[in-house]
Amino acid sequence: MESETRPAFSVGVVGAGEISRIAHLPVLTVMDDATVAWITDRDPSRARALAQEFGTDFHPLPDDAADLPEADIIVLALPYGVRAPYYEALRERASALFVEKPLFRTLEEHRRLCAGIPAHRFGQSFTRRSMGSSRVVKRLIEQAPFGPLREIRVGFGHMGALSGNYQSDIRMAGGGMLFDSAIHPLDLIFFLTSATAHRVEDVQMVMDGGFDVHTEAKLTLERPDGDEVRCSFKVTCLEETTNRLDLDFENGTIAYSAYDRTGRVGLQLRGGGEAFRLTPDGGPYPTTHFQITYEHWRNFLQGLRSERPNYTSAHETLQTTQLIERCYRPAAPPVLASEPRA
Repeated sequence: MESETRPAFSVGVVGAGEISRIAHLPVLTVMDDATVAWITDRDPSRARALAQEFGTDFHPLPDDAADLPEADIIVLALPYGVRAPYYEALRERASALFVEKPLFRTLEEHRRLCAGIPAHRFGQSFTRRSMGSSRVVKRLIEQAPFGPLREIRVGFGHMGALSGNYQSDIRMAGGGMLFDSAIHPLDLIFFLTSATAHRVEDVQMVMDGGFDVHTEAKLTLERPDGDEVRCSFKVTCLEETTNRLDLDFENGTIAYSAYDRTGRVGLQLRGGGEAFRLTPDGGPYPTTHFQITYEHWRNFLQGLRSERPNYTSAHETLQTTQLIERCYRPAAPPVLASEPRA
């Protein structure tokens, strides 16, 4: 007896910008479990051209977000500052949402929006969680072959780097380098360690025209086993950084970059000597932009189909939001935020 064929999820895309063109649409149009039903954008010529390129329908952007066409999943590939009307209009629908990064500026915003959308129906695009190298590092932390994790150091940016994609309008961007550009490696701090809580102990931020251009912070992570891990990061366009994550274990240091899609994970054992490159023994190892985006979407669709949320859910990013909120109000006292466990 043949197994029952599952219908593919229909997907509507709001936003015909670069991220839709190079990431979401190339992946969704080759997946068996999804089919792109329509594309819309405030620029009709751009949306029409993209719809033609990927063989789907163009729909003019309605004045009221509630009048968007139906779809099983709606992708919001829009700047942070213009999403609010879409959240309000779509949260009552049965459609799932998949939202581009960055997600939320405050815990209040995060909790309010997540409260209205089931976890398995609210996806996020922190795709660096789906990198092969990220999954290897996460397993090394969990299995501890080099001893327990003691410290994480994150560097992001270089002299003259852009502070955000929408520098001309802070309301569109929501923030500068910290919120718009460096959100991927900052989110990895919590994903890799499965941190249950964290304390932000020091923040130094430099602002220019309403945008943050340099941030340094120190925090302490609490892991599920009760161990604490020191963490520091520097996000800047005023000086050079390592542009990687360095993770100090009891017996060695692991180093890798959230933007190096070669899959390289370096190891330097304590005491010096020869450096090594670590790779998994078999299994999928996404490294290219297409492979990583495909893996992320595959997991989101799997969670949506089973109604069991996973690491692609926006509900699983609460501590990332808490860190962002705390950094943008450095005068506030340290607070403790606990991640709700599924």
